[in-house]
Amino acid sequence: MDSLPYLELLKKSLAGLDRYTDRGCDPVDPRRLSAIQRFGWFFLRWLFPKEITLVWDRPLRMKVREHGKDEPLHAPARMGMWRLHNLEVGARQIIRDEIPGDFMETGAWRGGGSILWKGVLHAYGLADRSVWVVDQYAAGRITDKKGISVSQVEQYFTYYGLLDDRIHIRKGMPDPEQMPERLAFVRIADTDHSAFRASLYAAYDRLQAGGYIQIDQYYADAVCQAIVDDFRLEKDIQTPIEKVDWSGVFWRKPKRVSREQLPDSSVLMDFVIQQHASEKQNFFHHVWGYLLPALHYYLTKNKPHLLFQSGGPYMDPVTVDLLTTLEVPYSILRDWEVLPDDVGREELPRWEPLVFKQAASQNGSGGRKVTQRDEHSKATNNLPENIAMVRRYVLEKVLPNRPPSINPGTIIILDRADENMLYQRGGLARANTYGKGHRALLGIPAAVEDLADRGIPVAHYTASKYAFTQQIVDFYHCGGVVGIRGAEFAHLIWMRPGTKVLMYQPSSMRPRNIQKPLADLMGLDFQQVDVDTIYPELRGQDILKHFAI
Repeated sequence: MDSLPYLELLKKSLAGLDRYTDRGCDPVDPRRLSAIQRFGWFFLRWLFPKEITLVWDRPLRMKVREHGKDEPLHAPARMGMWRLHNLEVGARQIIRDEIPGDFMETGAWRGGGSILWKGVLHAYGLADRSVWVVDQYAAGRITDKKGISVSQVEQYFTYYGLLDDRIHIRKGMPDPEQMPERLAFVRIADTDHSAFRASLYAAYDRLQAGGYIQIDQYYADAVCQAIVDDFRLEKDIQTPIEKVDWSGVFWRKPKRVSREQLPDSSVLMDFVIQQHASEKQNFFHHVWGYLLPALHYYLTKNKPHLLFQSGGPYMDPVTVDLLTTLEVPYSILRDWEVLPDDVGREELPRWEPLVFKQAASQNGSGGRKVTQRDEHSKATNNLPENIAMVRRYVLEKVLPNRPPSINPGTIIILDRADENMLYQRGGLARANTYGKGHRALLGIPAAVEDLADRGIPVAHYTASKYAFTQQIVDFYHCGGVVGIRGAEFAHLIWMRPGTKVLMYQPSSMRPRNIQKPLADLMGLDFQQVDVDTIYPELRGQDILKHFAI
């Protein structure tokens, strides 16, 4: 079944965002009450010492709840949508990567994160993993100081139809004797510092390599942050801390790879974080800042075995498809694997800033500042020849083996892909920009129909639906490209000189873009249309005008 609608609704329900009847609440600070209010508060606490929790009733504030900055009156999760999303995407990745182990949440409160995990396991039909829910719960129906009991947590699981013998609710701090031997995902949300420290040390030792750990209050609590930083230093944890939202972070537990596991000629292709948005999980940067420079290195350095850092579940298939077709020896390191220091490393000269520098040198302007090291920026002078070498090598290998999916000479109208959950806030990718959620052309089907009625060969084309090598073939054979500024224009390198390109440029984006200097470098007929919206309406007559048909 398609699990996305179910899990999206589950997340909204857990956060109290599926209905407007749930209200927010803020804990009452008795020091801020008037004398009469304080007397009433103490009187209520005297009458009902365990059953009463005093809070300020608040109307639902959508943005505050999404960020997890208030406490829902009824909903099971107080962490907000971004951290819930991070738990879901991480759980999916664990399943995809076949990381063994159970899921455990400490400081679990009403168990919202654990319920979501169980929902993911249920959606995937997995009954071989357990979910452990740990907090300072009271026994039976008696509530703790936060007004929560084991029985109430069980009721929440029952409400969502997810309570079974694989749900283990434990009161107190994690007990090593009662914990599972292997954990795949750990969320630590204890607010008591001693409990937080105990949970971190007890759980991490059982977290498997490649498993995720999410820390709830890293940016909101200086003591919590210090405990985490000292712990990472003590354990020599080298995988970076990734930000989830205003407070939460996560990382994957690393695994060291031995030198014996690698081919003798292995060289790590080091991805350089050089620009504001450079990220190997972003298609344009993955291709132009990583794959193409790596291919040039391969062709000019006696063809070594290339080691690539993982670009995530949506970029790794791009690497696999291209390099397998080219018969280039390679391996992809998973993002939790750490190489030994004696493995050769090559810090590649990124080609995107070099394209800008090349354009600047041709028009005599200062151009964008290139911050790479001097020896890398020297590659600018040879950039056209380097690009031509890689382009020729790829086309000679790819074109004979794949027919185009379009008729040669067809005008391609690029439709951006739907935004993937990996790139949404709280996802695993650093570059939170992807697809239609950020910008797109509207009216593409109507424009295609209009042009087709006029006898003009045109295709509605979503690049991400095709293998990378198929995209190369289609862009080579097309008669022109129309689209809004985006990652799809990385394919300008494969187009034949003189081919027309029409790109819509939203005014809200940086006015300088790489597409124009790249098109000039490739000898393409490039035209830019400035628009005031990120969702401009495409009309067939606009294409007729700009293509002079």
